[in-house]
Formats: sequence, C-alpha cells, structure tokens
Amino acid sequence: SYVAHVENDPFNTPEIAQDGYHLLGAALALETADQVWSVTARVTNLTNERYLITGYFNPDFGAYEGVYGRPREWLLTLRYRH
Repeated sequence: SYVAHVENDPFNTPEIAQDGYHLLGAALALETADQVWSVTARVTNLTNERYLITGYFNPDFGAYEGVYGRPREWLLTLRYRH
C-alpha cells in the first residue's frame, strides 16, 4: 500500500509531518488435500519502514510527540479442522 504525505496536526508542524511511504506485506498458505490441516506464514511491514501514524506539538513547551507504526512482524498460524 502507499500513503501520501500526511500532516499530523492542525498546525502542519514540519517536525511531525510524514512524507509518503510504502508498506509491503506477504502471506503464504498451504492446506492438506483433505482440508483438515493448514498453515499460513505472514509478514507485515516487510521492508521495516519507519513511519509516523500520528503526532502532537505543544507550542507552550516547544515539545513534539510522535507515534510510530509497527515494525516488521512475522506471524505463523497452524489450523486443524475436524
């Protein structure tokens, strides 16, 4: 996915603005022929992009605060259906 440039506060504070970025994820799923067992491997934020999802500027104290998106994560799911 792609997210364009984002201003993270109503004042358009440059220190907490986020330039455009790409996020890439992938998944691979395998299932037995009888559909009883399945395994899925997934990865989110494959390129480990560092990006701000929100921010705050306090002009009284000159303080900036930002919350970053989640880093690369790997997930493995094993399922049994009876």
